[in-house]
Amino acid sequence: NPFKSLSNLIDIPVLKHNLKDTETLSIVAEFYFKRKYYNEAYNTFSLVAENSRPHAALFQKMGYSLQQMGNTAKAISLYEQAELLNAESQWTIRNLAACHKTLGQFGEALKYYQRLETMRPDDVSIALNIGHCYLALDNIKEALHNYYKAEFLDEQSTRAWRPVAWCLMLNRDFDQSLAYYNRIINNEPTAADYLNL
Repeated sequence: NPFKSLSNLIDIPVLKHNLKDTETLSIVAEFYFKRKYYNEAYNTFSLVAENSRPHAALFQKMGYSLQQMGNTAKAISLYEQAELLNAESQWTIRNLAACHKTLGQFGEALKYYQRLETMRPDDVSIALNIGHCYLALDNIKEALHNYYKAEFLDEQSTRAWRPVAWCLMLNRDFDQSLAYYNRIINNEPTAADYLNL
């Protein structure tokens, strides 16, 4: 069974000479990518990139493969190349923001999330991430503003409650913070919620 254990098809000597053209390599790379064999996908996409004109989707998939393997810094470099070819791709911008956030580069992440916000002003997740970046940059006022926005955009969601309560506590607005923590305690609390309360 050739699929029982993973072997990179482009490394098998008997097949190697048949897998040189860009079209075949692209099919092999997509096969690996769809099955989450990111190392093999990245290596095969790299061969495709060497022998074809650059396009955003190729750099996106190479970047995503590296991101999944934990090579976030190199993933950023590839996402930036994808961005040069398609500056309006929300997918690329979102992944650039996430990578910078992962690396603790909250100022850079914030820039990308703010670009996304101009494209999708009513996205709760973007508002929350902007709030997280501001909080990491010690700008509690702006963080709280974005958390309130997230809460307003989705009144049914509880995702903004914890960060709002935390920011209010940092601002020493204990009564309001306590009100939020009491709401949290009545809705699937964690040990940290009880400590903060």
